[in-house]
Amino acid sequence: MPQQTHITKRIAVFESWSTTYNQSIVDLMLKKFGVDYRDAILGVARKAAPKEGEDVLDIATGTGTVALALAEEADAGCRITGIDITQSMLDAARRNVNAAGIGDIFEFRQASAEELPFADNSYDVVTSSLALHHTNVPSVLRECHRVLRPGGRVVIADVTANKTWRSPVGAFYKLMDQLYMLGTESNDLFCQFHTHEEWMGLMRNAKFAGVEQKFFEPKHSWSRGIVIVSGTKPSA
Repeated sequence: MPQQTHITKRIAVFESWSTTYNQSIVDLMLKKFGVDYRDAILGVARKAAPKEGEDVLDIATGTGTVALALAEEADAGCRITGIDITQSMLDAARRNVNAAGIGDIFEFRQASAEELPFADNSYDVVTSSLALHHTNVPSVLRECHRVLRPGGRVVIADVTANKTWRSPVGAFYKLMDQLYMLGTESNDLFCQFHTHEEWMGLMRNAKFAGVEQKFFEPKHSWSRGIVIVSGTKPSA
């Protein structure tokens, strides 16, 4: 029941955020992380590098920003499914891809990242950007591995915990960060943050091979950073 309460709260907050999300996330990233949102989005799309004819799944697709970047990377030659738990986000994503004139290569579905409604070995590429700290990451990574075809690629950008939080005085540094982030969605929602080193372990524990990362250093010595991690599902 507590987990269901968290999900309900996340949906309610993101429903209220859907009309202003694109600008809000740009402002938040620059102000609090010192990172250009486009660098994270393009980092995911370019690392994923979808090819013509491939099937791509974008988890927590939001308003479709990453999905559109993936389509551009593949010159609209791939098929992209976007899932999100928030219906108004999906509605915005549909409007955005239709406005771009390439709506026919997209499918959007309301679904949970922790219980993907797809068969095993369904996708060549799985992506997600700046969302999985709102989920149980090991569960999501297991689902990513399950739905990927052998040799398939996963690329994830997410907010990270600061390594100082794992120190003996970590509670103090985490409190500093929470005060710094006061009033933002990352303070208001159920979050599980992992350091960028922990992300490497989580990927390997989920049986991904060739795990790599690009880390955007935090703006302050005690605040959150951004990581882009990637890996492949070993071929059978």
